[in-house]
Amino acid sequence: MRVTRTVIFVAVCAIGWAHAAVLANPVGNAITYQGQLKQGGVPFNGTVDLEFKLWDAAVEGEPVGETVAIRELEVVNGLFTVPLDFGPGAFTGNARWLEVGVRSDSSSDDYTVLSPRQALRGTPYAHYALSSPDSAWAPAEGGISYFGGDLGIGTDVPLLDLQVHEDLRGGRASGSSSLGASVLNTIGLSRFFYMQSDDTAAWLIWDMASDLRLVQMDGMFNPAPWERMRITAGPFSKVGIGTTDPQAKLHVDSTRTDAPVLQLEGGSDASPTGAGVLVVGSTAGRNIVMDGNEIMARDNGVASKLYLNADGGDVAISASGTGNVGIGTSTPAAMLDVAGTARIQVLEILGADLAEKFPISDNVKPGMVVAIDPKHPGNLCLARGAYNQRVAGVVSGANDLPAGTILGNLPGYEDATPIALTGRVYVWADASNGSIEPGDLLTTSNTPGHAMKATDRSRSYGATIGKAMTGLEEGRGLVLVLVNLQ
Repeated sequence: MRVTRTVIFVAVCAIGWAHAAVLANPVGNAITYQGQLKQGGVPFNGTVDLEFKLWDAAVEGEPVGETVAIRELEVVNGLFTVPLDFGPGAFTGNARWLEVGVRSDSSSDDYTVLSPRQALRGTPYAHYALSSPDSAWAPAEGGISYFGGDLGIGTDVPLLDLQVHEDLRGGRASGSSSLGASVLNTIGLSRFFYMQSDDTAAWLIWDMASDLRLVQMDGMFNPAPWERMRITAGPFSKVGIGTTDPQAKLHVDSTRTDAPVLQLEGGSDASPTGAGVLVVGSTAGRNIVMDGNEIMARDNGVASKLYLNADGGDVAISASGTGNVGIGTSTPAAMLDVAGTARIQVLEILGADLAEKFPISDNVKPGMVVAIDPKHPGNLCLARGAYNQRVAGVVSGANDLPAGTILGNLPGYEDATPIALTGRVYVWADASNGSIEPGDLLTTSNTPGHAMKATDRSRSYGATIGKAMTGLEEGRGLVLVLVNLQ
């Protein structure tokens, strides 16, 4: 048959050498050829065999590489696309021409050779880049090596082995600002990575077997750097900021600055509106959140309490609405709950009396005088009768004057009544036995739970409550008393 050819294009299947060098599965030496066959001026449809040969001349010359035969190729509307691989030594930098043979009968040995041969241009010679003896690039195990001296990208005067110039605003630089990287052997270090802006520089230094260091330098090659950060070598690396000898997983030395050691800005899922949030995660959805002036412990997003445990000792701050603080206990039952011995140099108490909790046999209210209950050992009851030798104290808390210290919070006594044993306390008094003036001794009276002026000194011994600090002219009322049982 008489076949004509219309060439569509020839393209290299392999991508550029710089990318091919890092691919896990390089594409090899094949190129892609696409053309169109016509028979009698009409696009051909059917099955053909094609044979491709590479020559070193447009006419005659010598064949180059291997012959590529394509059998039983289906051609639709004259178009076909085939891969061609003439071997690794086919493209060496010299000109090449492609010759195409075609036949429609596979039983025949004769091909119709299409004329003229087609010149191959440009792109296939990318295969030559890594193999040319004149090239500064050479393939290496696992990569590519360059032997052409300093390499500059964006600059025609590179100062480093590899220097890339880039305008910090996104365009090309005039030379004052640059971003570079260098592999050097300087001051005993095998690897430098360099970044520069104007006259300042930062170097990321790594000797592979030693620490990774980030240093700031005064100028490009000042040999006396200021170290800013270090990551130590080895399986248990430590990070140091402001120190060359980190002693912890993260060691920040801020002794030379008044800036915060750690500053966080913005919100988080734990606290979307927080000005600064630090979240330390743990397991099962539990974490510690530091947000502004608050420290919270969260359990699956719900704030509960801050709980610390060190060497078996518990410290808990309840967030259940009470704000209780516990030391030695994780469930504080008071504003300050210490399970153990507390030692303090000076203790300042805002209350007024020293009280102890006792079970009371009668119904009492703050300010009433109580006595030892003879019918219920260990209990107290309302004081009854004048000059009662069993007088024990006064119920604390009258007239909004709180107790200063409460003793006897023993198991089973948590809800017992606090009784003032000494100190200042308001007492219910009865002036029927004489008006009360400051300084008068007080004792029990015939009015249950009330005090009166002690006028019989012989009967007062062992029945005295204390001294009046305010007066009561007549009737019944509250008198401030300095409790001093005797």
